Amino acid sequence: MKKWMRFCACGLAAVLLLSGCGSKKEETTAAASAETTAAATAEADAEAPVADGLSKIVTLADYKGLQVEKADTTVTDDEVQEQLNDIVKNNPEKTEITDRPIQEGDVVNFDYVGKREDGTEFDSNNVDDLVIGSGSFIDGFEDGMIGAEIGSTITLNLTFPEDYFETSLAGQPAVFDVTINGITEQKDAVLDDAFVTRVSDGEYTTVDAYRQYIQDTMLENKEQVAAEDMFYDMLGTISENSTFELSDADMEAQKYEINSYYQMMASMYGATVEQMTGKTTEEIDAIVTESAEQTLKWNLIVKEISEKENVELVDADYETLAQNNGYESAEQMKSLFSEDNLKEAIQMEKVQQILIDNANIQPKQ
Repeated sequence: MKKWMRFCACGLAAVLLLSGCGSKKEETTAAASAETTAAATAEADAEAPVADGLSKIVTLADYKGLQVEKADTTVTDDEVQEQLNDIVKNNPEKTEITDRPIQEGDVVNFDYVGKREDGTEFDSNNVDDLVIGSGSFIDGFEDGMIGAEIGSTITLNLTFPEDYFETSLAGQPAVFDVTINGITEQKDAVLDDAFVTRVSDGEYTTVDAYRQYIQDTMLENKEQVAAEDMFYDMLGTISENSTFELSDADMEAQKYEINSYYQMMASMYGATVEQMTGKTTEEIDAIVTESAEQTLKWNLIVKEISEKENVELVDADYETLAQNNGYESAEQMKSLFSEDNLKEAIQMEKVQQILIDNANIQPKQ
């Protein structure tokens, strides 16, 4: 779970902008998002407003001894079993088939070439995991593959639906030449020692050991989320009781960053920010302004506490951050994110721990 991404301005905007119309968690992976954001930022650098860094805290409120509620992080047996059931469902037993044609429910590897009625090619690709009957392709495509054998090439004469997302193809006839490369039969798996060994690549060899791993992982995740929620609550409290001077230049730069991020996200889906969120331009502007102000204040708080607590960053911090966020190494992580962003992320985690260690924590009611 790449939790540190939530601290950035865009992450804060995500919570505000998408609340009520989707999950708080971004579907795009952090790496892909970073690469796409970097490309979009490079193109827009010439017009981006420049922050002056003159925003400051006038008075920092007390940040130790804050009362905060912690959510229950208990992991029940039912929750563990539900997670195990999902893992079993998502990891069926697979057997390569060589002696029969495709049947419904099979997983097929195939190549295809799509042509318009006049013979011009509009698409070609290799697909290695189509479940026949899943409805992933247009009507007639998957049904037309049933009965085909490995190594054969079949021709499918189909028509795109009228509401197809690619408007130039909507309602149009098309011909698909499909070559079958492989067929895999799927059967429901059974939770036993052999299954555990398979899905864990041998790291666990018994159901009991794997069950304990799932429970420990779920507990760790709940503790992470509870700690982050407490951190945000305390930042909110500190912010409300502190006084700030925010410069116009810093606000404009922060708003521009958030707006650019959401325009990039919307363009990935061929939509506008308004279409993606279901909100008006005025509503979006108000949310972005609020998020920019909140981000500047929270960053100032974290920096001020870091100075007061003499927080230092060492090489091991980068390795820990990389490990906690699923990267192979700190070097891989550094290749995807700026040094400033990584320093802020580490600083945030250290300040989070300081606030929690010094908080008056009560059970959430």
